Amino acid sequence: MVINMKNVLVTGAGGFIGKNLIDRLHREKEVVVKQYHHGDTLSQLYQQLDESDVIYHLAGVNRPQQDEAFGRVNRGLTEQIVNYLRKKQKKPKIVFSSSTQAAFDSAYGSSKKSCRRRAEAL
Repeated sequence: MVINMKNVLVTGAGGFIGKNLIDRLHREKEVVVKQYHHGDTLSQLYQQLDESDVIYHLAGVNRPQQDEAFGRVNRGLTEQIVNYLRKKQKKPKIVFSSSTQAAFDSAYGSSKKSCRRRAEAL
């Protein structure tokens, strides 16, 4: 009997939603969970992207000390993911965490809106 394993990557694996999602995914027999944490290297991320069928992109900041972190962290990581997947011509299913704040003209809202657009363009 052949079982179709799904390789799932969770970015932001150390956050509240990420931890709880991982806990739930570990209960699925046909799911292999990979985790990307703040501080992991881009080469670790790229290897995990290569191996993933589904990506839950939860990583990001929402209360940094400086607004520039929204662009550097939120947009930056999303761009790294999207650009790498395009380069590899890989189209996994991406579940992206957005926010109702994307409708507002704030640094956080703008970063979430921009990330969503980049992920949808893949």
